[in-house]
Amino acid sequence: MSFVARSCDTFVVFPPCTDSHFIIFGKNSDRPSNEIQEVILVSPNQRSEDTVECTHIKIPTAKTYHCILSKPAWCWGAEMGSNEYGVCVGNDAVHTKIPYDGREPALTGLDIVRLAIERSKTADDAMKTICDLIETYGQGGSCFDVATNLPSGYDNSFIVVDQTGGWIIETADRVWVAKKLTEGYHSISNVLTIGTDYDLTSKNLEKFAQEIHLWNGSGKLDFAKTFKDPSSCSDLRLKNGRKLLEKLTANNTFSALDMMAVLRDEQSGICMSDKTDSFLTTGSQVSVLKTGDDKKKFSHCHFFTATPNPKTSLFKPFIFSKKAEIGILTISPPSQVESTRAHPLYVAHRDLTKTQLKEKRLEDFERDGVKELLAKLKSDDEENIEDILSLFHDAVSAEMELLDSP
Repeated sequence: MSFVARSCDTFVVFPPCTDSHFIIFGKNSDRPSNEIQEVILVSPNQRSEDTVECTHIKIPTAKTYHCILSKPAWCWGAEMGSNEYGVCVGNDAVHTKIPYDGREPALTGLDIVRLAIERSKTADDAMKTICDLIETYGQGGSCFDVATNLPSGYDNSFIVVDQTGGWIIETADRVWVAKKLTEGYHSISNVLTIGTDYDLTSKNLEKFAQEIHLWNGSGKLDFAKTFKDPSSCSDLRLKNGRKLLEKLTANNTFSALDMMAVLRDEQSGICMSDKTDSFLTTGSQVSVLKTGDDKKKFSHCHFFTATPNPKTSLFKPFIFSKKAEIGILTISPPSQVESTRAHPLYVAHRDLTKTQLKEKRLEDFERDGVKELLAKLKSDDEENIEDILSLFHDAVSAEMELLDSP
């Protein structure tokens, strides 16, 4: 295998491990270092067309919901995101014994992430959407911009969560297993992790494994053992990430700031910050979901960087509302040329060195804002919610002013 996934980490922490019984989701999107990741806001579906054009294929359209996505600028799909119902989805590349090269054009993992976010009111819905798409259309087609000259792609694992629970879904071509999540902490990091402890499977899983001579039919099928490509990356980052979560959840006070610290951890390999490397953390997300009554106007909030390297980026907050706007500062101009896809915030970051970015002390500015917003979420205070509906745009603007300051 000429290309081995060595990037992306997705996490979720549930009560009782968390502060104020929040559910906290986080992901680092590690992609080719020159790839630009944008953050966009997508309105509910009002299409008259019968199909939606994904990265490589068209599929029938369906009802969709208001969502915010962090995505590579070159493709239709997304690395991660959330919707108006608090459903969050992130994927990681995995390599399996089922060859990816040579597959017919199909859905990419990024397409599947976006479709699940757009079409799901609950984590259960998102899990079912992902699994139906996997079985119906399969995974295939390049997962990288042609300018990167990287091999075509990979199979995927997913974490989906809402305000009641979540799932890990792991796949190999058109087969899958899913494991229900309700408490504790969980992560995925480019390796298959589900052995025999799954709750649901694709209907043809065992038959498929036997037909391609990967399983002899004895005992319960071990998904990871059966399908993991032995040349895929090690589980070192997976172990490192779980050690960080174990340490930070020990007192049952794990917070959004703790999740941001995990995503910024360079020693573990979770934060890829070396611009000279071929891969880089190109975008990050943290979401905080309030358990219980999801009918409140303000029951979840989401933070995105929209820039490479969370160590030198600001996590900017977003709250859903019918009137919410994010502005244009994180949206890439349409272009077939990679170098001209840079959005304004990306350009502001790109023009500064790592040392200069650290000197701006963005984390100090960020910390106060995060604490204020989470205090509001904890208190059930829904007064003046309209005043913070432009919060993401305002935070991006403030970040750009800080970056431009002497």
